[in-house]
Amino acid sequence: MILSRSSEYAIRAFLYLAKQEPGRLVMARQIAEDAGLPGHFLAKLLQQLARKGLVRSNKGPSGGFTLANDPRQINILSIVEAVEGIEGSTVEVPSPRTATDGWTTLHSRIVDYLEQTSLADISKTGNGSARKRKAAKNN
Repeated sequence: MILSRSSEYAIRAFLYLAKQEPGRLVMARQIAEDAGLPGHFLAKLLQQLARKGLVRSNKGPSGGFTLANDPRQINILSIVEAVEGIEGSTVEVPSPRTATDGWTTLHSRIVDYLEQTSLADISKTGNGSARKRKAAKNN
C-alpha cells in the first residue's frame, strides 16, 4: 500500500505525540523539528486532525497539540482515513488495470493490518529514524 505524504507525516507526528507524557502539549514547530517534517505543512495537517477529534489543540504561547485518546485506542487506519477524508475502511490501494483475487486479498490484509494496529503497537518498535536523519543532517 502506498500512503500519501500527508498520511505518512500524520502517522509520524502521532508517533511523536505518543511518546510524550499524556496531556503534554507540544507545538507543531517542535514536532516538525524533532521528527524531520516540514513545519508549515504539519501545522495545517495537525489543525485538520484536531477538527476531526484525533488530537487536541490549545492556542497561544503555551499551547500545542496532544493526542485526544490513549495511543492504544488509536488505530493507524483511523489516522489515514482522517487525513485522506475517507471513512469505513475504504483505503484505496493502487491496482493494476484488472483486479485479481490476489490483489483483493492483499488489499483486505493491508486494511485489516491498519485497523488492528494501534499507535501504541508501532510506537513500541523504536522509531529512531528521525533522530538518525537529524544527526546526518548536522554532520
